[in-house]
Amino acid sequence: MKKYLLFLSAATLCATVFTSCEKDSDEIAETKPLTTQGVYVVNSGNQWNAIDGSLTAYNPATSVAASGDAFAAANSRSLGGTPNDGIVYGSKMYIVVDGESRVEVVNANTLKSIKAISTVELLGENAGFSPRHIVANNGTIYVSTYGGMVAAIDTTDFSLKASYTVGSYPEGLAIVGNTLYVANSDYGMAQNASLTAINLASGATTEIKDDLIKNPSTLVAVGNALYIVDGDVYGGAPDYAIISQGGLRKLENGTVSQVMDGNITMGANQVATYDGKVYIMYDSYWEPKMKVIDPAAGTTFVMPFSIKEGTAFEMGLVNGLGIDQTNGDIYTLCYHVNAETGYGDYSSPGYANRFNKDGEFIGSFATGVGPTAVIFNQQ
Repeated sequence: MKKYLLFLSAATLCATVFTSCEKDSDEIAETKPLTTQGVYVVNSGNQWNAIDGSLTAYNPATSVAASGDAFAAANSRSLGGTPNDGIVYGSKMYIVVDGESRVEVVNANTLKSIKAISTVELLGENAGFSPRHIVANNGTIYVSTYGGMVAAIDTTDFSLKASYTVGSYPEGLAIVGNTLYVANSDYGMAQNASLTAINLASGATTEIKDDLIKNPSTLVAVGNALYIVDGDVYGGAPDYAIISQGGLRKLENGTVSQVMDGNITMGANQVATYDGKVYIMYDSYWEPKMKVIDPAAGTTFVMPFSIKEGTAFEMGLVNGLGIDQTNGDIYTLCYHVNAETGYGDYSSPGYANRFNKDGEFIGSFATGVGPTAVIFNQQ
């Protein structure tokens, strides 16, 4: 996205690749409490400096991160350029690799490769390039692409179940009831920004435009409400000045409203939900803070992060956010600050901070270059 880049045969398959041609476990309703088996950070690397993306594996039980690239260690190859998002769904992990127009499918426990899905082969060269974000539902993964499409991919045989034409440069996805919402960012140009609502039963699509939606990036759902991170809009060279400030919006009962104005700068994954609340980072690249919105109670408060005296701590420049749904642990993904420039050190390894649900600091661990998304393996 402009706002970020400125800175910076079937039977044989079933028998051999850690999957099954029967219904996958992702379609079976869970009856027991989930536990987090592992936490993974998707690192985007740095395309300008030819640094490939990577995957960091962290054990929350021991608070230890494995050194190096966990994907490369399991598969003897790199993820490639600009991994951008990922999820665990059932027994598999799906990693969206923007720069390779690929969705990597691996065993969620061993990280061994099952399938490399080419979105260009599924959708065509123009429609399938640059996959961005992913959600899953009812045995299907949904992937947005900068080709203006959303691909619905079967999780058993990885075939294309359906494709949907959406808006300009789609980014984040979220499901509310039986509707899949798509954030059409327009690459930060603010001319054709919108949301697309996809009825998953009928396949019908509806475009939603509003004066408050100018650069939507990330979507999360709480109940029947859709929360939208709408980024800043920048002018052209030479100064690229901000011409429209972003914020947090809400779509509910067909109406778009303002929840929080401004100070949500850069990063596409700085909003998350837990226990019916919305957690959002703001002033993320200058003086990061977290606001918690409780729609049921009608309250908003700033998370009181607490650090024990004498504990080494740096919040850095926050580029991603994830919350463990089993216990509320909060993970902020950060760049180190370059002491000379005051900006992020975009070509060096980053790190993650972990807090409990009350904001108490648990610890930090090193990541790869460009930490951008958190994946929780919960089984």
